[in-house]
Formats: sequence, C-alpha cells, structure tokens
Amino acid sequence: MATHAQYSINDDAISGRYTAANAKKRLVRKIQQDSLKQLSFSTTAVLVRSPTTPYYSYHMTITSEYYKQKWIVCHRYSEFYRLRKRILEQLQVHMKMNCAYCKTLHHQITKFEFPKRTTIFKKTEVNEQVAQRTSGLEDFVVALCQYLSAEGVTVHCKNILAIQGMTKEYLQFPLAHEEQHIRAIKSLTYVDPRDVRVDTDNCPICLNDWGELDGNQLVLSLCGHFFHEHCINEWYTTRFDCPMCRQIAGI
Repeated sequence: MATHAQYSINDDAISGRYTAANAKKRLVRKIQQDSLKQLSFSTTAVLVRSPTTPYYSYHMTITSEYYKQKWIVCHRYSEFYRLRKRILEQLQVHMKMNCAYCKTLHHQITKFEFPKRTTIFKKTEVNEQVAQRTSGLEDFVVALCQYLSAEGVTVHCKNILAIQGMTKEYLQFPLAHEEQHIRAIKSLTYVDPRDVRVDTDNCPICLNDWGELDGNQLVLSLCGHFFHEHCINEWYTTRFDCPMCRQIAGI
C-alpha cells in the first residue's frame, strides 16, 4: 500500500517561493509551446457533393506526439482563410501598441505563401489544383504552429498566447487534457531538498536517486509524494493519477 512521504519544511524554505513560482510559470509555458510544436499533420481533400454547389473539405489527421493522441478535423478552404485573416487582424490591433513580437509574427504570416483564393477550378486541372491547395493549407498550419511555439514568444506577449489558444481551438486540440495538465502542474509545490526530509531515496517514476537537486527540480504533490519535476510532468502528459496513491491531480 502506498504511503505518503514524511516531510518537514523549515521557515527558511519560504524564501525561495519566488524562484519556485517562476519555475512553475516557465514549465507551464513550455507545456503550451511543446504541445503545439509536437504536432504532425496529414491532409487529404474530399469532394462533398452538396445539393447546391460541390466543394472540397480538407480532412486533416493530427497526431500529438506530446499527448500521444490522434484526431481528425475537417475544414473548408474558406475556414482556413478566415483563421488567417482573424489572426492577422488581431496582430494588427496589438501592433498599434508597438509590440515587436506581434509585428514579427504578422510579418512571418503575411510573408508565407498562402494558397490563392480560387472559386472555380478548371476542369482540366482540378486534380492538380486541389493537390496544390491541400499541400499549401497543410504547410500553412505547420508554419503557423512553428511560429507560435517559438521560444519566448508567449513570455512577453499575452496577445500571442491568445492566438496560440485560438489556433489550438481551430485544430480541435485536446484542450481539456492540456488544461488539466496545467492545473496539475500548478498544484505542485517546489521544494529545496536542503529544507525537507524525504523518506525515499529514489524518484518513484524514474527510480533514479534524487541526485544534485535545487528547489526547482524536486516537487511535492498535493497528496504528499515527491517526484522529479520532469518525471511528473511527463507522467501528466498521458495520465493524472498519482504514481503512488492514484489520487487524481488537476481536477
């Protein structure tokens, strides 16, 4: 039967709370970036024969290497076009406040060659045109995810963080899973091993000893168990039960 870790924290340990808070913020930002960065895409065009006018729907199979999940989203070209337009408009508003990060992202998106808006496909070239558009839309989404997950962009600009969320919502990203992951991380307490007494010699996830740790690498869960920060973070990418007592985190 799993037992809770026995620990005691000295008053002096509180002096490191600001460093611990910063470490937690950095980890949350890393989760938001890495989850977007580690997406792969495969897109196919499907002809939809509607009662009025036939159109192509672009079925995008998305695989999250970060969360080990796969799903399919279906959008028309006009919906990709509106996403791009909406992002550019939001960036332009923030650019008026002299935000260099929004200006850079706006330049990257406008410079990227987005598939041209063509209402009628030539019958003799329809397959080639559809293939080009399919490839172009996929390339745009890949590039957009790379731009939004670049190191440091969301640290200084909350507007880009909002656009990151907008993009994930459009891609039907498993936001509920990510939100619980972030809540679970925020519930952890960063502790300094010099100020606590841990009743185990090893991390219960990786089974390695604690090693040379500082206050930003040893964490304590709400249910009273110690882990390496990177170990419990990786654990939360696929499940939220405590490795020791199975209490659910992040709810």
